[in-house]
Amino acid sequence: MIKLDKSRVYRPSEIYLMLFIELFHNIKKSRFWSLFFLVLLLIADFFAVRALVYNGHIINPSNTWPSTTGKILSSSICKEIEYVTSGNRPTVYYIPKITYSYNVGSVKYTNDTISYMMPVFVNDKIEPAASIVKSYPVGKVVKVYYNPSNPRNAVLSPSVANGILVLYIPVIIFLFVVTLVYIVKVYLT
Repeated sequence: MIKLDKSRVYRPSEIYLMLFIELFHNIKKSRFWSLFFLVLLLIADFFAVRALVYNGHIINPSNTWPSTTGKILSSSICKEIEYVTSGNRPTVYYIPKITYSYNVGSVKYTNDTISYMMPVFVNDKIEPAASIVKSYPVGKVVKVYYNPSNPRNAVLSPSVANGILVLYIPVIIFLFVVTLVYIVKVYLT
């Protein structure tokens, strides 16, 4: 049973962590539910690895989209400030904003998506955002990747998201191996 200190205010992340720990302890008490939970985790790991390694285009379909030529209309850095009420200094986000036009058939489109899963640069990290903006100056002719079933959806760089997704593969493989080792250790010894 979770025991909370009534004189303290808990953050949502702390409550979720306590609930997860309590759930884990309850699952450990029952071998059936423990095995059931671990088998579900093993199946989820298998399909996640399969989707990332073999079917990466399902997660990030832009890497399979056809391309056309486009032209950069505007290129700037958007600065957004988030104020926190707890007295800490505000968080500053630097977001590259690139607007471009492109034609698919005889229809002209305008978009501003650079890439799916585009990183946001926080506080004193303006240089990476400036580097992206510098690589897309106004008037530059660029390759635009568009969704063939809905040409309004387009990106300038489908490879950025793929690079980020590759970072998740070791984590999923690690979870898969740990789950498998735990099952073997607990239920076969």
